[in-house]
Amino acid sequence: MARSAPAGVGLTGILRDPESARSPHCGRDGPMIWASHMKTTLEIDDRLLARARRHASARGMTLRAVVEEALRARLAAKPEAKPGYSFSPPTVRGSRPPEIDVADRNALYDVLDDPR
Repeated sequence: MARSAPAGVGLTGILRDPESARSPHCGRDGPMIWASHMKTTLEIDDRLLARARRHASARGMTLRAVVEEALRARLAAKPEAKPGYSFSPPTVRGSRPPEIDVADRNALYDVLDDPR
């Protein structure tokens, strides 16, 4: 259910009453004007503007919609690039293992038990 504004306070009341127009408050404490769009002037290259108008016309859009869509696309947050996978195994210097016959169990134990 929508609440009505206090008596005498509406958009026209705010604009006519200089005291309420200067009020810094919002919500219940004072008047508030919501602006969802802002008018602005841009200087755009004539050829680019002509292309934008043709683009809008071909798609059944307004020029404003084309410009807003282009700005949203350009200003959209880009996904964070993940660094590529890098594998760098540790390098260990050592000597060549002794040549032994792994089928000879006693020779294998002798090499494994050597405390070098």
